[in-house]
Amino acid sequence: MQFRDFILDSEILGRHMDVHVFGHFGTPIVCFPSSMGRTDQFAGFGKMLEQIEPYVRGGKVKLYCVDGVDGEAWYNKYAHPGHRAWMAEQYDRHLMEEIVPFIYEDCWTDYLPITTAGCSFGAYHAVNVTLKHPWTFNRCIGMSGLYDIRAHVDGHYDENVYFNNPVDFIGGVGDSDYLDQLRRIDIRLVCGRGPWEHPHITQEFSDLLASRGIPHWNDMWGHDVEHHWYWWRRQFRYHIEHM
Repeated sequence: MQFRDFILDSEILGRHMDVHVFGHFGTPIVCFPSSMGRTDQFAGFGKMLEQIEPYVRGGKVKLYCVDGVDGEAWYNKYAHPGHRAWMAEQYDRHLMEEIVPFIYEDCWTDYLPITTAGCSFGAYHAVNVTLKHPWTFNRCIGMSGLYDIRAHVDGHYDENVYFNNPVDFIGGVGDSDYLDQLRRIDIRLVCGRGPWEHPHITQEFSDLLASRGIPHWNDMWGHDVEHHWYWWRRQFRYHIEHM
């Protein structure tokens, strides 16, 4: 299986950002680390790659495991919450203006629909960027995610919080081409009902999407399914198989 390690010089973030690429062909999937994780977490520590290796080797999917900035954004409790939200917006710009063009260049194309995936806080990133940019990303797989970021801003609220908080910008969208496009993408919300899981978070976000007429897959697993990589590996494989 082809593996390549890239170091991107991000002008937006003012730092180097790693990207690990697995595979030679297939649907590109941007894979986000969970909270405070780095590039190698999804495929390495999380062992998510092992579960779908036949699809990677067979040219069905191609993984782009990206770096994160959670320690400088939502988890930076030493910074003003306005700065945390601003940093989150810079990360969104990094994804759209640096990661997406990198994927297009790597896939030898001017445009290709991109899937996103993530677990726990990585699910927030996967769902957030997909719903913000539904013309670029056509599918997201969010496992055990958080979709309301307000617990990380200590009561602060501004434009950057709003546009990086899915429950807000989805709740506020009116009839528009944007809403029509949201109704065309493949949204997969996955969560267990076991220890350390919070299925009510996924259910409430599912209810919000339904209230806006946005089709999606609310995939609730059993009461034995914990908030753990063991289960995320199985869920990821299941959804790759059904893509």
